[in-house]
Amino acid sequence: MKKLILIILILFALSALTLYGISRTNPNLFAEIKILAILLNTALFALALVIIAIKEKDAVRFPFLTAVILALFSGLINGAIIFKNRYYIIATAVLFIVFVVYLQIKHRRFSNKIYKTEE
Repeated sequence: MKKLILIILILFALSALTLYGISRTNPNLFAEIKILAILLNTALFALALVIIAIKEKDAVRFPFLTAVILALFSGLINGAIIFKNRYYIIATAVLFIVFVVYLQIKHRRFSNKIYKTEE
């Protein structure tokens, strides 16, 4: 499972670099590429969260920390694609992190520990 997560992250980085390179060579395609990049980033973020939260909690040592760091990077990337103002970029990253924290608090999705209330 660790190899799968590594492959997903490598594919994400390569696709982001490809989209950046294409947008620099042909500025007319920049609007469409921004939409595709946002959708790709969000899809990979959701896939990684599903892998960490539901499928394989043993894929990473600290699932909640990994999910928060993943949300931070994904939010920063989406924010940088959508906005130019750094405060809006940070706000977008915070929204991604709040979503992960909500899943942890409300549903306890990123914990290897079995709680007494779940018995």
